[in-house]
Amino acid sequence: GGERILLDCGTARFGKRKGRSDVDFPFPPSSLDVVVLSHAHIDHCGNLPHLVRQGFEGPIYCTPATRDLIGLMLGESARIQDEEDHVLRLLNGEPDEATSPPALSWVQRTLCQCAGVPYGQPIPITPQTTLRLTDAGHILGSAMVSLTLPGIGRDVTLTFTGDIGRRGRPYLRQMDDVPPA
Repeated sequence: GGERILLDCGTARFGKRKGRSDVDFPFPPSSLDVVVLSHAHIDHCGNLPHLVRQGFEGPIYCTPATRDLIGLMLGESARIQDEEDHVLRLLNGEPDEATSPPALSWVQRTLCQCAGVPYGQPIPITPQTTLRLTDAGHILGSAMVSLTLPGIGRDVTLTFTGDIGRRGRPYLRQMDDVPPA
């Protein structure tokens, strides 16, 4: 229906400077309407500041706990990136002032775009799409994502599980049933 929704935006590369994505997305980030985040692991959220830096200005929907955790996860990642940039400038004999805003400033902008959504509460996220988050039982705040979208003659539900379950863990609730799709 012309709406553009991104489910998760993580990094998958690790090692020296590879956890940081310096490549362009295969679409203009400004063309997205919303982002829905399943949980705070870096392979699901690590590229959000890069998406914001490249022009995404819409809301990022996630659970309140996920919003809090990405502040910690992305903040620490940004601190390390800023330190690496500082050291590389020194080693290369470059002036010590950064040529672009520090990574931490992009994390702060990203967090300002996050909207906390409680489990089980359907909310409209675009004119045609409703979001409902269900406890995935993976980490604190993790969610299975259900999107109700307009279909031909009837609505359609898309369910994205992300990572699910950690059965038998005393500090996490059991995952909810996977929503129908």
